[in-house]
Amino acid sequence: MGDLALVIIFNHRYDQNIEKLVHIYAEKFSDIFFLIPFYDGSDPRVIPVFESSVYFQGYLTQAFEKLRLNNFHYYLFLADDLILNPKINENNFRTYFPVDDDTAYIKELVDLNSVNEYWVRMEEAVRYNPNKPINRIDLKDLLPSFTEAARRLQLHGLTVSDKIMAFDAVYKRSQLLGVSLQKVISFFVSILKLIKSRWLFIKNQGVRLYYPLVGGNSDIFLIPSAVLKRFSYLCGIFASSDLFVELAIPTALVLSANKIVTEKDTKIKGIAIKGQEAIHQFEMKFDANLDNFLNQFPDEAHFVHPIKLSRWHCK
Repeated sequence: MGDLALVIIFNHRYDQNIEKLVHIYAEKFSDIFFLIPFYDGSDPRVIPVFESSVYFQGYLTQAFEKLRLNNFHYYLFLADDLILNPKINENNFRTYFPVDDDTAYIKELVDLNSVNEYWVRMEEAVRYNPNKPINRIDLKDLLPSFTEAARRLQLHGLTVSDKIMAFDAVYKRSQLLGVSLQKVISFFVSILKLIKSRWLFIKNQGVRLYYPLVGGNSDIFLIPSAVLKRFSYLCGIFASSDLFVELAIPTALVLSANKIVTEKDTKIKGIAIKGQEAIHQFEMKFDANLDNFLNQFPDEAHFVHPIKLSRWHCK
C-alpha cells in the first residue's frame, strides 16, 4: 500500500473503461479505486455509489468509509475523462502538487463576484438558501454559519460578500430565434422578466447570496487524510440539498481545509480541450490510440481533459 490512493470518478456507468484506466495508471499507482454509479458487478476495485452525476460530491460521502480503511495520507480524485501526466506517480506527486498534511489541491477556486459572463449554475448559487429546509433537511443546523463560512472564504483570499455584483453572470439575455407566435410570446415574457430582474438588481445593488459559495472546476482535486472526513461530510450535505457539484466541491473544500493550492501555484498547468470539433481533432491526431497519446503526452501539462475513453483503444 502506498501513501496515496488514486480515486477515479465515473459520471456515468462505462464499465468498459475500467481496464483502459488500469492500463494507464496501474504501473504508477499501487492503489486505485473507481467510484461508479449504480455498479452491480464484481470488480473489487469498484465502490458502487448512488447519486446523480450533477451532484457527484455525494459519491465521496458514500465512499468515505471504504476509502479511509487503509489509512492513506492523500486521496487524488480524478474524473474518468481526465488523463493525468504519465510522469506523475504515487512517489513524486508532491513535486507536481505542492501539498502537505494540512493542504489540499483543486484546479481553481472561483470567487463568484469575479464571474462576469453568464454561467447557468450561478442562479443555483443565488437560490441556495440554508435558512429554509431543502428536501426536508434543516441545513442551518448542519452547515457552518454564514459568519463562519465567510471567515473561511476570507482565510483563502476570497471575497466575503452576500451579493453577486455582475448582472450578466446571473441573468441570460434572451434572443428571438424564430417568428412563431409561441416564440414571440415567449420572447416578450422573457424580456419582461429580464427588465424586472434588472430593476431588482439595481434596487438591491446586486443579487443576494444566502450562503457564501465558491465555484470551480472539480474534475481533479487532492485531499489530505486530515481533511477528508470533514470534506466528505459537507459534500454529503450539499449533495442531499441538490447543490451543483462545481459549487459544492470547492465550497466544501474551503470550509474544511486550512490551506488550498490551485493551478496558479503549480509549475505546469492542465490542458482543456474545448468544443466537440477540437475533441475530434485531438482524437484523430493520435488515431484514438491511448499508447500513442501517452507516449507523446505534453511535458508542460498536469493533465488533459476531456479524453472520452469509450472512443479510444489500446495497442
